[in-house]
Amino acid sequence: MWPFYRQDYASLNWQILSFWDSLSRFCVPVFIVISGAVFLNPDFDLSWEKLFKKHLRRIVVSCLIWQLIYCGWYYFAKGGDLVTVSKFLIGSYDHLWYLPMIAGLYLVTPLLRPLARRRQLL
Repeated sequence: MWPFYRQDYASLNWQILSFWDSLSRFCVPVFIVISGAVFLNPDFDLSWEKLFKKHLRRIVVSCLIWQLIYCGWYYFAKGGDLVTVSKFLIGSYDHLWYLPMIAGLYLVTPLLRPLARRRQLL
């Protein structure tokens, strides 16, 4: 199938692509809500050490691995130059925006836990 933006909006291809695109849009917000419900739960054991060693470490490692994979792909398969590849390595591919965002939310979580605990008492 052709990319979504190249389709005539009245075509069957556009309708199919729009359906699948719309169906997948709820995934990230729902995952953020579920992560918040788990991490802000006072019964969930979460220390700074566990947060950094277990949760954030996994995110940073996966982000770096995917950045390297995409930079290698861009350089070897598309014939990109080193300057552009280094910009991708420092920045991010568009669809990897989620990884730094969730890492930031995980960093803020210990600060929000006392608020969530008091909110349950009200």
